[in-house]
Amino acid sequence: MNKFILILLIFISFALAGCKKDNNCNVNNGVQFCPLIQVENYEGAGKIINDYLECQKNNDSNQNLNNLKDWFECKECVDSVVLSGVMILTFPPQTEYFIKFEINGNYIEKIIDIFIYDDGHLEFNLFHETSN
Repeated sequence: MNKFILILLIFISFALAGCKKDNNCNVNNGVQFCPLIQVENYEGAGKIINDYLECQKNNDSNQNLNNLKDWFECKECVDSVVLSGVMILTFPPQTEYFIKFEINGNYIEKIIDIFIYDDGHLEFNLFHETSN
């Protein structure tokens, strides 16, 4: 019985830790994302996003976009996130994430623009309002 409980506890620990996408190289920076969103410091939050993106060593921009979506979903303040899937023809091209944040029981929606470079790496561009 004790072995079963120990195995169950280990399994639960791994399951709870499974959403820790910040373990690449910016463990401490990722935890500052939501506090910055709470005080509407979107420039600071953008720097945190770029710190995460700089750690992505993958040349596949689609994989990096999905990794970033997973990273957003793991944040406590993120209620929902949708990757638009549309490339906006700017230079460099960019795409958007539609994110609903929950801040102290209130919901705010933002769009985050992300540049996509030919070598697969991504870069935060800006937060902006949705056009509701």
